[in-house]
Amino acid sequence: MFSGAHVLIEIALRTAVIYIVVLVGVRLSGKREVGQMTPFDLTLLLLISNAVQNAQSLLGSKENA
Repeated sequence: MFSGAHVLIEIALRTAVIYIVVLVGVRLSGKREVGQMTPFDLTLLLLISNAVQNAQSLLGSKENA
């Protein structure tokens, strides 16, 4: 996406977008839904967080593409 000095801006933008998406998801699900998570939901959440973590690294997004 960006090159050179803009790498930090790219990471900040990715982080902001992911934060907003997660925040909207939690707000839409409501407090009761978050409190009633099943083991499957927790596993799915961990898988998604692992995928996002790989996309946040400098080389991870290019390696996994």
